[in-house]
Amino acid sequence: MNEKENIRLLASFLIAGALITGILWLLGKFVSPQQTNNQLPDSGSISVTSNDNISLGEEIFITKNNSTEKIEGSKAFAKGDFATAVQQFTAALNKNRNDPETLIYLNNANAESHKSNTKPIKVSVLLPLGTVDQAEETLRGVAQAQDALNNSRDKINGAWLQLQIAAIPNFRDTQAIESLNRRLIDDPSILASVGFTRDPSIYNDRKLVMVSTGNVSSRQSFQGQQYVFYATHKPSIFSDKLAEYIVKRTGIKNIAICKDSSSQQTQDRSREPSINRETLIKLHQESIKSSKYQGKVTNTNCDFGDSTPVGDILRRARTDGAEGLLLFPSYRSINNPNSKFFELIRENKKQGELPLFGYQNMYNSRMLKYGRENLNKMVLAVPWHRDANPDNPFSTEASHLWGGEVSPHTAIVYDALQAIITGLREDSTREGLQKTLSKPDFVAFGAAGRIKFSPQGERDREGGVFLVRVEPCNSGRGCESDSQLRFNLIEN
Repeated sequence: MNEKENIRLLASFLIAGALITGILWLLGKFVSPQQTNNQLPDSGSISVTSNDNISLGEEIFITKNNSTEKIEGSKAFAKGDFATAVQQFTAALNKNRNDPETLIYLNNANAESHKSNTKPIKVSVLLPLGTVDQAEETLRGVAQAQDALNNSRDKINGAWLQLQIAAIPNFRDTQAIESLNRRLIDDPSILASVGFTRDPSIYNDRKLVMVSTGNVSSRQSFQGQQYVFYATHKPSIFSDKLAEYIVKRTGIKNIAICKDSSSQQTQDRSREPSINRETLIKLHQESIKSSKYQGKVTNTNCDFGDSTPVGDILRRARTDGAEGLLLFPSYRSINNPNSKFFELIRENKKQGELPLFGYQNMYNSRMLKYGRENLNKMVLAVPWHRDANPDNPFSTEASHLWGGEVSPHTAIVYDALQAIITGLREDSTREGLQKTLSKPDFVAFGAAGRIKFSPQGERDREGGVFLVRVEPCNSGRGCESDSQLRFNLIEN
């Protein structure tokens, strides 16, 4: 074969290769799976392949921005080389201060290093592995309380506090969750737990205190359990507060409720167990229509989960007399800027901007980032706000520790552990802690103010529920750079 034929043959191969590549690219554009409206963001920054999903420092669950130092610290912890673990975790924090998992493991390693003086006190933390943001919101709350205690002179009878993380990869796996809860309960070294369970009776039977950060559905199943207490208030208090604002303060007499039914058919790894949105909606309907407020709820089928165009939904709501929209998006909708939920609020802006209202899970930076000016003046009822208690050091300390603002969920998790810490100071046994928290004169102080429990374990209403409104920033403090918006406290 001569040189010219070789060149022609090579050219033919190159052209054929280019054509095949182009065809494959075009096929990929049309047939590759697209992100659905309710798909969670990539969770590749979370490890769900743990040996047993329980760790004091030997396993890493939050792998976002993982450093060599954090990995080496975890390896040293697993080997029992706690001096090296302290050094490595300290170096890891110097690289990434905003890593609550590393701070917890550093404190746990320090506790092991000092155990010759006093045996550490151990509390478990159930950690939902939904998205990185959700997981870190939980860990920041307990990490801040633990770090403040361990770095103070006023420890629990001289003992350091260790936090044992129990990670939950999937909320739909009920059997795995209960197996995890039972392993914690059967560990006699654990004196209390922060989190939730689908079967609260096991905590009552085995006499282990849980301070729950759970939601509506989990709270209903917890009723009557002596060993389960609640770090947040009853859902009806939130719905009543919002109903009063909607009907009495804004004068809106007729509102449409919008929900996302699609989340009920998906395997959602959200941050709380089996969110019963229908129960939550019913509570708000009852509050608005109560004799106290005498508001109305339209019959509009406002559902992000069906195939109806959002423009048609909004026109139907207006025809039905709606003067505002009460929103109940799923966590998947909130996490996806292309979801039908965000499409609806954009369309609402175009059609004339009906006033927007929502529930507390919508208080997060992603709402402001993805919703932008379309959410302006939206009002929520929430369990905490940074400006509600200006004399409370929590917000300032959180900002110093994490380099920015924290969420209401972080504040409530912090309060859960603060209640446990206060109780353990008086009696550091399982049964003694339950008796202490049940006393009528028991009081602890947290991010949201006073923590006191009723005989049913419900949190005292004092200090409890706040209204916030989305507004443009007047200063850099608390301002989301992506939206130039913030949640401002509405004064009573």
